[in-house]
Amino acid sequence: MRIIQISSTVPPSMDGVGDAVVRLNEIAKSHSIGTVVITGVDEKSHDNVHCIVRKWTLFSFPYRYLLKLKSEEDIILFHYPTAKYKKKVSFTFVPYIIRLLGFPLIFYLHEYVTYSTVGKIRTLIMLLPSNRILTSDSQNYSALRNKFCIGKKTERFSGIPNIVPTWDYQVSNIKNIVLKKTRLKVLYFGFLREGKGIVPFIELFENDTELSKYFSLCIVGGFRYLDKEKERSVQTLLENSKLVKFFGYIDKKDVCALYQDSHIALLPYEDGVSERRGSFLTAMAFGKIVVTTKPKYRIEGLYHRDNVWFIENSLPGNIREALFEILSLSNEQKNDIAQKARSWFYEYYSDEVIFKRLYSIIKCIV
Repeated sequence: MRIIQISSTVPPSMDGVGDAVVRLNEIAKSHSIGTVVITGVDEKSHDNVHCIVRKWTLFSFPYRYLLKLKSEEDIILFHYPTAKYKKKVSFTFVPYIIRLLGFPLIFYLHEYVTYSTVGKIRTLIMLLPSNRILTSDSQNYSALRNKFCIGKKTERFSGIPNIVPTWDYQVSNIKNIVLKKTRLKVLYFGFLREGKGIVPFIELFENDTELSKYFSLCIVGGFRYLDKEKERSVQTLLENSKLVKFFGYIDKKDVCALYQDSHIALLPYEDGVSERRGSFLTAMAFGKIVVTTKPKYRIEGLYHRDNVWFIENSLPGNIREALFEILSLSNEQKNDIAQKARSWFYEYYSDEVIFKRLYSIIKCIV
């Protein structure tokens, strides 16, 4: 068996889908499953990553290359959307040619419900020839289950974290740091763009002396705003801040170091947290007190104040209130929430859990 993944991005390009591609590549290889990743010529080649696609269009896709790779048990895992597919109409029909070439096709759909009507129609057309459709969160799953010719092929799949700590990673000892009267360190890790409610809180943090007395705030991530004027204003805010440490888009090993040094992960999604949020899964994997917006659909195993800290919405006042409530907890209570967060991640999203689910899906269609 061999899995051929298709994605327009892989790391170090700024795209969470690319992180998922590499993670699945590593998981498959660790279980002796052959892997190939097909991506664009402008990406970085590494670990069976073939950078051969010049244009993401119907007529430029490397079908001949696929045929050269083809063996009896190959299966295509097609990731959609990714940052560089753009909205080319002709690309919509690439999955049809892949199926005509005789490849089983699994579609890993990372987003759907937030699209416009036209975007949803285009996506549904792409999905029609697939053997299976995977989606990692309840909202997208519910939206697809009722679609004609799509619903019966749609399955829930594990979300993929952007970064997973090594097995010997130890949860930060909050007790010792608090006893030294150091401020609690709050970390935001993720893209800065529309839909992420972190910027209003940054503005509050800049002007709230009580917050900065008890908490420090680090921001890690690149900019992905559609509104470039808004992007410039946020960038200026962060670069001129005297209280917020802004690191931008940095290497994974540096993100790991910052996570290890932090106590609270702050992730205020305006549309609520869900299983497709790789930055959320990363924060849980590192065993932090994760403050995030309440999900629209229940996420199995998550309980407020037990292994996660939910806020009703991403308004700065709600975030502020949550942080001070966490500050008032005993050190043992803080550590308990953090360690239960990590336990939840490994129960539901460990490499073994992801592999067993993917392998069972593949065996049903090959």
